[in-house]
Amino acid sequence: MPELPIPPIEFRRLAGPTDPAAFDNPSGGAVFPEVSEQNGAVVFDFGCGCGRHARKFMQQRARPARYVGVDQHKGMVNWCAAELAPLAHGFEFHHHDAQHPVLNPAGTPGHLPLPVGDGEVTLFIA
Repeated sequence: MPELPIPPIEFRRLAGPTDPAAFDNPSGGAVFPEVSEQNGAVVFDFGCGCGRHARKFMQQRARPARYVGVDQHKGMVNWCAAELAPLAHGFEFHHHDAQHPVLNPAGTPGHLPLPVGDGEVTLFIA
């Protein structure tokens, strides 16, 4: 697998940890060891930010068959879609255009559908 890019510092500051080590899984072990491998087959990451969990799942030996990340910050989602998704089959990122006073003030007010169907997800991260 090619080396995975680290998100820009401005995105890491918005999302939480800034240390690049917080975005790595060098051992390839389970990102969430308490979750069985079969329960991690289809991961839905609500609030994926700049891809911290996505990068770790990409480095995991038993990679999910599908990873769907959504976030209200369009810039972070666009970065993940351009920089991470092409490096791992089954990984996708979507902008959740719901209104948020800081991350997406011009977004759509109210509730919006999610890009997964009922019963498709085996692990939900929020």
